[in-house]
Amino acid sequence: MIRSRPAALTALLTLLLAACSGTAGVSSESAATPVPSAAATRHPYPDATGTLASAEPILRATAIEDMQFFNPGAAILHDGTYHVYGFAFGDGQPRAMHLTSTDALEWEPAADPDWTTIALDPALAQPGPIPTSVLVEPDGTWVVYGWGFLDGTNPAPTVAWRATGPGPDGPWTADPGIILSAGDGDAWDGQGLFALSVVTDGDGYRMTYSASSRLFPNHGEIGMATSPDGVTWTKFDRPTAARELAESDPIVQEALCGDYDAGAVFQPQLSRDASGYRLLYSGFTVGAGPTTIVRAVSPDGDTWTCGGAAVTEALFPGTDGINGFTLIRGDEAHLIVEALDAGGDSSSLWLVTP
Repeated sequence: MIRSRPAALTALLTLLLAACSGTAGVSSESAATPVPSAAATRHPYPDATGTLASAEPILRATAIEDMQFFNPGAAILHDGTYHVYGFAFGDGQPRAMHLTSTDALEWEPAADPDWTTIALDPALAQPGPIPTSVLVEPDGTWVVYGWGFLDGTNPAPTVAWRATGPGPDGPWTADPGIILSAGDGDAWDGQGLFALSVVTDGDGYRMTYSASSRLFPNHGEIGMATSPDGVTWTKFDRPTAARELAESDPIVQEALCGDYDAGAVFQPQLSRDASGYRLLYSGFTVGAGPTTIVRAVSPDGDTWTCGGAAVTEALFPGTDGINGFTLIRGDEAHLIVEALDAGGDSSSLWLVTP
């Protein structure tokens, strides 16, 4: 079991926030994830929404040697074992990690996935491929989807990739590699797409993803794409007279749920049940936040309505709020939420029922 250690190391942003501040090998102008301004006034919601599985975090990032933050990218329950893939951060290089658990409460480190060995074309800038969604096909093949920054460009747009492996520890092979790219010019997704979430959908697949434009790189929206095979993807397009030349349209924009997401929407997690599609995503108010995990529902995957707040920051007293989250595939009743520890110099993971 990974056990905590009391001392936190020098403050370092998590992967998503680092990408926005320019510390992920790109300039600050190439921000992909919306980040509220620290100078603005927070607008806290006093009611705690959601349920914690335990009174303590399931993992403190400082329990990992020389690390302070852990950003959970993709999680799945398969054959009785929970798996989470993510990145840990500290004073040195980011560390790609794979953790396993039998109960989602106590976690053991598995072999670290060396995502940098995935031979993507074009190549990605540091920290390389960032996993955010994982599936297991009926034939036992593990499929990981993620995003990353294109190398050699500034500002660097983001792209989506796909890789497969024979098991949860790989070895991982680009299959086929880059599967979806930024829109052209000043398109709403012209700066790129990130934090994608993929589900099986009948005989095919459906993906949601965060995106931003070159004009407003910190202004997040949520898009969708579909695929017959998980390899070839088509972005959602709602043709209108005013947008007849646009290649795609977002499905969720800011303020779908009022103040909860009036500033931006990002980091969607998609699921499907008998009543239709469900979407959990991060949203924050205009200014400094706070970040709220918001729920949206749709009967067809195209038109979405607000389902209210799923998890609010008040659920995590004594912390500096929500920094990221992922839905556990195969156990869609639970989220793994990263919350910043008090002072913001480290983070911890919590198991939450929305």
